[in-house]
Amino acid sequence: MSKPKGDARRKKEAKHPKIVEAERQKELEQKKKTIAEQEQETLEKIKEKMRDPNLLVDTVKEVQKEVSGEEDTITAEIITTSTRLVKNAIPESTNLLLSDKTGLGKDYITKKTLEVIIPEDELLHVTKMSPESFIYWHYKDDDWTWDKKVIHFEDVTQNLLNCPTFKIMASGGSYAVVVKDQKTIEIPIPGKPCMILTSHHANPRDEALRRFRIGALNDTEDQTRAIKDKISSQYTGNKKITPDYVLRSAVQSLEPYPVIIPYAELIQHFFSDDSLMRTHYHCFLDYICGSAIFHQYQREKTDSDEIIATLDDYMIARMVLIYTTSNPKMIPMSREYRDIIEILKDNVEGMTVKEIDIKCSQSRPWLYKHLPNLVATSLVVKGKIHNESANKDVITYKYADVNPNAIPTWKGICSKIEDIVNKTNKTNKTTQDSLLEKWFSTHDIKPIKPKDGKDGFSLVLYGHIISLNGKVFSVFSVFSVFLRERDEKRYKKYYEEPEPTEEKPSQYEKIQEIRKKIEDNRKAGYKITNEFLYRNFDPGLIDGLTRSGQLIKQGNGEYVLEV
Repeated sequence: MSKPKGDARRKKEAKHPKIVEAERQKELEQKKKTIAEQEQETLEKIKEKMRDPNLLVDTVKEVQKEVSGEEDTITAEIITTSTRLVKNAIPESTNLLLSDKTGLGKDYITKKTLEVIIPEDELLHVTKMSPESFIYWHYKDDDWTWDKKVIHFEDVTQNLLNCPTFKIMASGGSYAVVVKDQKTIEIPIPGKPCMILTSHHANPRDEALRRFRIGALNDTEDQTRAIKDKISSQYTGNKKITPDYVLRSAVQSLEPYPVIIPYAELIQHFFSDDSLMRTHYHCFLDYICGSAIFHQYQREKTDSDEIIATLDDYMIARMVLIYTTSNPKMIPMSREYRDIIEILKDNVEGMTVKEIDIKCSQSRPWLYKHLPNLVATSLVVKGKIHNESANKDVITYKYADVNPNAIPTWKGICSKIEDIVNKTNKTNKTTQDSLLEKWFSTHDIKPIKPKDGKDGFSLVLYGHIISLNGKVFSVFSVFSVFLRERDEKRYKKYYEEPEPTEEKPSQYEKIQEIRKKIEDNRKAGYKITNEFLYRNFDPGLIDGLTRSGQLIKQGNGEYVLEV
């Protein structure tokens, strides 16, 4: 005969209270142990993810669960925001302005990227703010600091971009001085935030350009089709978005560190000496540091707890710098300015404001206001022609022939160094034909050949071994394959060696060459007629010289070039 079911319950209730309490405590301890084990397991997964060479690729893919393409834009925002954690970075390196046409998705991409990589308590999103309210933002909040914060300014206005307090915050200033009720007030600005801005119409003035790198989105038809495909898939109900919380926790738990770049003194010789490089080069080094911070679990540290940047970081930073500089002289430029440059590029001859106005979407007053700014960049040359119908000189604008400030890949750097080393096989005895050769000679740096006789060699710079075999990448090799798979044509500029450029003759040199050839042919008995000029010289240049009054037709039908 079976016992009633209630017997077990009554037997348990009959236990001594201390026994019941002990069992309850044991159950609680077991639960705590299980939770601790789960937390430890999650922590190990996070550390494993941070050590993965695919970390950058996986982060971009995480954003792309809701964004189509835009690998370069997403990467630029990842590295820029990581740079805010570089303790020895300059403030300007943590600023990025996305300037492009309305409707391309600048803010959507930025929002989705920052949701993945930035902790919620460090992210601020602004859709509209006046300069006055901006001044007092978090003014009286106790213990507030802008350090590590990221501000997403949506569709920033020209007025806000050029207001004094905004400039101070973008440059890491300590105080803003304002006048209130006829009294001067000093407002402290503790720390420096990372600033990600979007805009179409805002054109930073010269002093603001120094503070912001400028990027653009992919506006091709292929990209539009990809966006339509992603939007459509979201409406089918078959494609669910599942966030990778382990990856998000990994990239959101990055810590601030100082970063050193052992090869910094070496790579300076591969940048031009334009005055703009005073900012660009510093920013490029900070991008290298930002990449090292993002991959901090994959980087060695010095005894002083400084992260040591690798060659992977050079290549990733190179991509970001190329992305944020749309022209040969690497000058940050808004979408509206880039459009004007493209119009001028399509015309051999200088164009009047009236001619530019026909081809662009900007008003004529806008052109009169902003074309002088483009002339100041040296990308556009100002000239004049005589308008016979109006009987007056008219100003023209022409795209300048400028040599690009190409940044070599690490493979290109290795090739250049090898050329120097192979001159004598002793670096310290090379002729001092260039600053790079002089640097090697002055520092008495010699290459170290592999003991196994394999190709390549390395240098020891400040106690760190730097490989020069071009096959030392773990992160960028993965990342470049990822880029190629998506759009090889669009992204080859990021991972291919730039073509060597020959020094182009200046306009003055071209005219002098024409003048000499004209005189030589005249002495040889040839008549310098209109037909002769167009047959032997660039027709566009001949047209320009004729309009400018430098090529003069004489009574006998021949031409004389006055310089």
